[in-house]
Amino acid sequence: MSISTEDCKRAIIASWPAEFGEGAEDFKRVSKKGKKGEPIVRLFYHRTLPLKAIVVEESGAIVKTTIKGLGLFDLNDESQADQELADNLWSNESYAFYEKHQNLFEPADFYFYVSDKPDEFAGDAPYWFVLTPVAYFDRVECQYDQEVSHLIGSHLPDDCGESSSCTFASSLEPQQLREELLKRGFVHSEKFDAFMDR
Repeated sequence: MSISTEDCKRAIIASWPAEFGEGAEDFKRVSKKGKKGEPIVRLFYHRTLPLKAIVVEESGAIVKTTIKGLGLFDLNDESQADQELADNLWSNESYAFYEKHQNLFEPADFYFYVSDKPDEFAGDAPYWFVLTPVAYFDRVECQYDQEVSHLIGSHLPDDCGESSSCTFASSLEPQQLREELLKRGFVHSEKFDAFMDR
């Protein structure tokens, strides 16, 4: 049996969290990846809310539907359609939606880098680390430079604050900090470490 876009949209509606209110049907398919005999992954973006849906098909059946946050870092700078959508993500309404629904993004969506060099002027929180979205770094191999605490704040260690875009201060020493971030589900990447250590 062939899975259609309408089948996928029905799966999205069935997975739609009630806390999001209306809008379950307002998704547009943006990509389809996978070959015959492999899982086929379809990606949908919501037309007005900062959300994306990922629908996975295996052996002619939908086996998984995930609805999660859509960030500016997910969008392609070279796509006109993505840039039109980016205007919505910059809005106060999107920012409020992110803050209200803190589980739209998971720690596994972010790489981390912990510096071994304390900031001698930082007082009680001299150690620092950087987060960058996995999707962004894997696509452009560069650090993200926008604020992310409103997307991931509920998953961070209690004493952390975003001192500048994607950079956080902490009182934990570097090795403790690495262990704590890994325990919370953030992702260590040797490639991202190498980029930050250049």
